[in-house]
Amino acid sequence: MPLANPAVRKAYDAQAPEFELAREPIAVRTQAGLTRGEVAARMGTTQSVVARI
Repeated sequence: MPLANPAVRKAYDAQAPEFELAREPIAVRTQAGLTRGEVAARMGTTQSVVARI
């Protein structure tokens, strides 16, 4: 298992704040019942940009 490797685990744990930040817009979008495509249209961008965010 990759996370059993201490170096991999350390790098993964270092990204925890970024993962947490990414969870918030996903939760809000889901709660609002919007698709990524609908969010993108409201933002004036593409679905792929929203997916990367």
